[in-house]
Amino acid sequence: MKNKGWSGLKDTDEIKKAIEVLEQHGWVRVQHNSDTKGRPSETIQIHPRISDFNVFEN
Repeated sequence: MKNKGWSGLKDTDEIKKAIEVLEQHGWVRVQHNSDTKGRPSETIQIHPRISDFNVFEN
């Protein structure tokens, strides 16, 4: 689950907590994929209208 460019998130637990907060507020949806061979995986879907919001504009 750890990805490059996730500055400020030190470990997997912090990443999971951040994703949970984003999911609670409707910014992302976590899809659990257990129908694959091997260990289960997760896909994180970003809200399709995220580009409508410019949260970084001053």
